[in-house]
Amino acid sequence: MSATCGGRVLVKGSPVTAGVVTSVVDLFAESGLQEAVAEINEVALTGAQERADALRKELAAVESLLRAHQRPAASAGSSERRKSR
Repeated sequence: MSATCGGRVLVKGSPVTAGVVTSVVDLFAESGLQEAVAEINEVALTGAQERADALRKELAAVESLLRAHQRPAASAGSSERRKSR
């Protein structure tokens, strides 16, 4: 978001969340603008959800790989057998 008054810049490119943009657009009560913003938000949200799902799947695979490289925990009986030898 940016704001000017005449030729004077009041705010330079400040980031605004999608929810804030939607709230501001709702104030205009212009259905065409509301529909356009809703469509843009839906596409962005769908993309973000798909990316989050892919990252969760990748993280699960990496965590599984890490577990596979760990030594198994020794049971109480096996450590006793080693001590008595």
